[in-house]
Amino acid sequence: MIINTSGTTGYPKSVLLGEAGIVNCLVHSRERFALDSGVSWRALAVTSFCHDMSLFDYLGMLALGGSIVVPDSQRVRDQRYLASLICDYGVTSESGARAVRDGLASESSEASALGHLCAQSRRD
Repeated sequence: MIINTSGTTGYPKSVLLGEAGIVNCLVHSRERFALDSGVSWRALAVTSFCHDMSLFDYLGMLALGGSIVVPDSQRVRDQRYLASLICDYGVTSESGARAVRDGLASESSEASALGHLCAQSRRD
């Protein structure tokens, strides 16, 4: 598999990822985070394909028998839109940037920010 990344240099480059490395990453992630394939996993895929964490968003979820919710790329920074996807599709996992999670939480000052956003998105 080839992913395109800027890595630490800031210059675009393509990187070849070997099958064994990908499998090792997926197995390690599953074990490290105690992910059970008996759970109905649903991931919000907000990580760019140009980042190695996207491997788990896509391949990891499929390996667990889960499903993937892929947001519209033009709206991936819209916190209300992302909250509506989380609520509407019952998303159980999101491994994107901390800014995404912080943005979702900052949409509401209530203790249950996501619950508030889910209720609001259903009204909109």
